[in-house]
Amino acid sequence: MAQYFNPDPELTHRSRSFELEFQGESFRFCTDSGTFSRSRLDFGTELMLTAALGDPDFPRRGKVLDLACGWGPVGCVLLRFFPELSLAMSDVNSRALAAAQENLKINAAAAKPKSTATDRGKEKSVAAGEEESKYTPAKVQLRLADGTAGWDEIFDAILLNPPIRAGKTVVYRLFAEAAAALVPGGRFYTVIRRQQGADSARRELERLFGESAVSDLSRRAGYHVFLCRKA
Repeated sequence: MAQYFNPDPELTHRSRSFELEFQGESFRFCTDSGTFSRSRLDFGTELMLTAALGDPDFPRRGKVLDLACGWGPVGCVLLRFFPELSLAMSDVNSRALAAAQENLKINAAAAKPKSTATDRGKEKSVAAGEEESKYTPAKVQLRLADGTAGWDEIFDAILLNPPIRAGKTVVYRLFAEAAAALVPGGRFYTVIRRQQGADSARRELERLFGESAVSDLSRRAGYHVFLCRKA
């Protein structure tokens, strides 16, 4: 049976779309059959995103990798809030990556122009072209890849909602690859349920990053968002 991390190319395409309100911003997403959580934003990803956005040390203008990006909710949300990011997104699933590319376009077009203050203290809207130049899918690198394979650069932050059903060996390999692909001082965000091995995952992260470098950034309903800081 095909899984979202190992899709069947013969699977019939069945697109869906839905709208999402996230921290006062409106998004619209399209998904396809054979992708993870295709009818909604899953709780773990939402919790990880909320925690990352609330981290005062998140690199708002840095190089960020959305690893195992699926249909792109993490990347789309990050770009809305931090339009000066240098963003990379990758996934092993070609259908998911195609949906992510389309969702970047949809949500870039839906971004509202920001306001700036005039010399007289009044506000005026930034011209649409100026805003779009900061937030455009053309600036995002998308790559069909298993893990960090193929990336020849290192990142200030990496976010990963790991493919738990792929098994512990795959998940821990992705942890190790993320650790290797960070700059010194880089930040790795990941989320996992306690029922799906959060305690053992933390031990593995502590082995990779060091015990003092791993912390619970958020916990809710059995989910743990771990923040790992590279020495």
